[in-house]
Amino acid sequence: MSKAGTPTAEHDAKDLSKSKQSTSLISQAIADVLPSSDPFDNPDFDVTAIINSYFPTELSLSTVETTAEKLEERMTQLDGEILDAVEAQSSTGTAVKKDLEQANQAVLTLTEKLEGIRTKSEETENMVREICSDIQTLDNAKRNLTSTITALRRLHMLETAVEQLSILTTERAYKEAANLLEAVTQLASNFDSYKAIPKICELLASVRALRSELQAQVFEEFKMHIDPSMSDDVSSMLADAALVVSVLGPGLILKLVQWFSDKELAEYSNLFDPAKQPATLEGVERRFAWLKRWLRSYQATYAHVLPASWKVPQLFAESFCDLTREHLSVLLQRLAKENSANMDVRRLLFVIQQSIEMEKELTKRFFPSVLAEGSDDGEEGDEE
Repeated sequence: MSKAGTPTAEHDAKDLSKSKQSTSLISQAIADVLPSSDPFDNPDFDVTAIINSYFPTELSLSTVETTAEKLEERMTQLDGEILDAVEAQSSTGTAVKKDLEQANQAVLTLTEKLEGIRTKSEETENMVREICSDIQTLDNAKRNLTSTITALRRLHMLETAVEQLSILTTERAYKEAANLLEAVTQLASNFDSYKAIPKICELLASVRALRSELQAQVFEEFKMHIDPSMSDDVSSMLADAALVVSVLGPGLILKLVQWFSDKELAEYSNLFDPAKQPATLEGVERRFAWLKRWLRSYQATYAHVLPASWKVPQLFAESFCDLTREHLSVLLQRLAKENSANMDVRRLLFVIQQSIEMEKELTKRFFPSVLAEGSDDGEEGDEE
């Protein structure tokens, strides 16, 4: 015997085993997918067994021809089925290819449509941007047009108001002039940024000239007519002129009040001029009594002419105190030079006491809140 198990024989045996395993796996997979009871489909097909099943006895051999014909018909049927399956598979492959081509064409068509949509979207976006830009331009134009129309209306109103104010100034209708002057001032303030335009510059110059004319005119009215004995018509006219002064501003108010205080203090200066008085402190209480009389007289004579917002009594009292301080300073200096050895200390203390009481009275009249705060501080000090 030759030795078995050579390398070539072993290699062939392994290949055969692998082939059988692959065939078995494929057959099992087909059986799982297409189950069949036909013995010819069985992977373990046994020819001897199938012949014995057809011819189990010797007597059954008489049907060999019949069985052969049936098997031949079965073979013919199987060949037809295989041919049909091949043709169907061929047709199916063609249809699948055609469907795939149609799908690819549909994808291309869809891509083209999407590209068209994107292009139209960009065009629409550009169009919307242009429309928005046009709308913004129109909006700016509308705003500028509205501003221009408003400015022209105000300019016309200012021209008309200046003409009317000039007429009212000439007619000395101060009450109406005060209302119109305030409107002219507000209208003129709208054209500060248009001063470079000759027409507007000329109009604003007219407004300034008219204000100066009114200022000089109403100031002259007070100089000529304000007096304790003035008539009711004059009082009414000056009250209207005071409205004009209030519109012209705080500068003119202060100037007018200062002039009025100096005018009223002229009588006080004549009565208590230190050059005309002996070097004594007699009559200090008469000075304060004069101020009290004047304050009472003011309420009856001038309070209805000069507005309370001007604070005329307060400013007058301040001027009075300044002037009185100057007078007393001169008197004290003369007293110290002429009779320093025999200075009456009691009289000096009395004057100081009178001055302090008058100061408290004026503070109570014009600054009640300050006096109340001082009283609260004093009470807290007493409690401590």
